[in-house]
Formats: sequence, C-alpha cells, structure tokens
Amino acid sequence: MLFSGNLCKHLTVGIFFDRFYNRVLLVDEFDFEKDHYVVGAVIEGETINDDGRYIYRSVMNGDDFTVEKIKKEFDYRRIAEAYMAMEDDTEENGSEE
Repeated sequence: MLFSGNLCKHLTVGIFFDRFYNRVLLVDEFDFEKDHYVVGAVIEGETINDDGRYIYRSVMNGDDFTVEKIKKEFDYRRIAEAYMAMEDDTEENGSEE
C-alpha cells in the first residue's frame, strides 16, 4: 500500500485500501521499539468506524511511505498494548503531544 505525502511527526490526512478493499483513514501514528506505526479506522459509507482501529508498520521511502501488515499475532498484540497504554497516558494527562 503506497501513500503520497509526508508522515513521520507530521501526519497528513490519508486514505488507503486494506487487503479487503475497505477504505481506511489514517487517524494516528506512534513510535515503538525503533519502528514507526500508523493507526487506521475503516470508513463505512460516509462514517468513520472508530470502534475498531488497525495498526500497520510504516516504512518511509523519501516523501512516500508504505504500510505493512504486522504478520505475527504476538507482535501485533504487544504493539497494540503499547499503543493503548500511550492512549491511556494521553487521556490521563489531558493533552496530546
């Protein structure tokens, strides 16, 4: 999946299609263990389904980037738990970075 535009630390609005051809909106990004990740929410019609978010590893290539599925379930769970902990910290502090 290829995106145009910059990402790291200046997330722009981006929409891509997942492997099931769902439209996915980039809603967040974060760094964990030396890798950069993006978080997407599926777009259903004209509505963003924020109930389920999906995490992808992002790979920068100049001004473009691609996203890769996190293939190992163990890794995905560990990364998702780290993301959720970051979200909890942000909500408790009442601010975003």
